[in-house]
Amino acid sequence: MPDCAREVMPTVLITGASRGLGLAFARQYAELGWHVLSTCREPDRASAPRELSERHPSMCLHALDVTQDKSVRSLAEVLDGTTIDVLLNNAGIAGRIDRQVLGALDYGVGHETMETNLFGPLRMAEAFLEHVAASAQRKIMTISSALGSISSTTGGSFFYRCSKSAVNMAMASLARDVAQRGVIVGVLSPGVVATDLTADLDAQKITPQESISGLIPIINAFTPEQSGQFIRYTGLQVPW
Repeated sequence: MPDCAREVMPTVLITGASRGLGLAFARQYAELGWHVLSTCREPDRASAPRELSERHPSMCLHALDVTQDKSVRSLAEVLDGTTIDVLLNNAGIAGRIDRQVLGALDYGVGHETMETNLFGPLRMAEAFLEHVAASAQRKIMTISSALGSISSTTGGSFFYRCSKSAVNMAMASLARDVAQRGVIVGVLSPGVVATDLTADLDAQKITPQESISGLIPIINAFTPEQSGQFIRYTGLQVPW
């Protein structure tokens, strides 16, 4: 078992790390020598992150459901006293796309999508602010999507687009509120990544590794002057 009590500098906490982009982030950060706090809803059923943690002693796997206040507060208490250099809000869902078209909108899908994609990152940022503020890097990074860009929408995918636009605004507001604490807030567009989330999309896709190969250097280089900005994995700023 990994030595979870020993802090290895620096430390990253990743939500939604059981597969896809989150798992790729966990693998890359572990290989870079970071202390990785990898989270998912059901660690006992998540074979890939368990196997990864067995290969990397600096990686710890925790149960976390970002849609549940109790779950988030519980993990924050477990990690009390642990400094977190980068809080990486990666957990997200697309929701059923066929329930997000005009004339067939399913507001239950909308509620679920907003709970995960908007309230989840905000809930995490609030619960772990002190952990982040006490660290050396002091960064809160949230994975969003170019589909949340109001100025470049092509229509459809109502709930997913709204959830990403909303989390963009939440993080832009958060950046202002935590600036005096020296905390840097970033919003990241990973591109169209070939994961379960994008399985139904008819679009040219990149691999998770291609995406994080661009995102991690951007996270590392994020400055206080950039706080609140929306940046694509290529390094270009995404229009709001």
